[in-house]
Amino acid sequence: MIDIFFVMFGLVILIGGTASLMLSYFEVKHFANSMTDELSAAATYAIGKARKIVILIVGVTLLVAGVAMMVLPGPATVVIPLGLAILGTEFLWARRLLKYILDEARAAVNRLTGQEEDKES
Repeated sequence: MIDIFFVMFGLVILIGGTASLMLSYFEVKHFANSMTDELSAAATYAIGKARKIVILIVGVTLLVAGVAMMVLPGPATVVIPLGLAILGTEFLWARRLLKYILDEARAAVNRLTGQEEDKES
C-alpha cells in the first residue's frame, strides 16, 4: 500500500514538473516573440528560465533517486526532502508539499514521544 502511495507521489511530482516546464516554454516563446531590441533583457530572462530548468532537473532527479532508495539501500528520508527543498526554490507546489511533509513528520514524532504539538499562528 505504501509503495503505491510513493509511486503516485512520484507521478504527481513528475507531472507537476512537466507542466511547469511546458508553461515555462510557452512563456519563453511568447516573450521571445515580443522582444526585438532589448537583447540584454531577453538574455536575463533566458538565464532565469535556464536556472529554473536546471533546478527542475536536479530536484526531480533527487526525488526519483529518493523514491528508488525506499526499496533500495540509501537514505530516502534525507534525499526526498532535499529534492523538494531544491525544487522549492523555484516552485511553490514543492515548497508547500515539503512543508506538509515536515509538519506531518513533526506531528508523528510528537505523538510517539508524547510531547504536545506547538501551534504556530
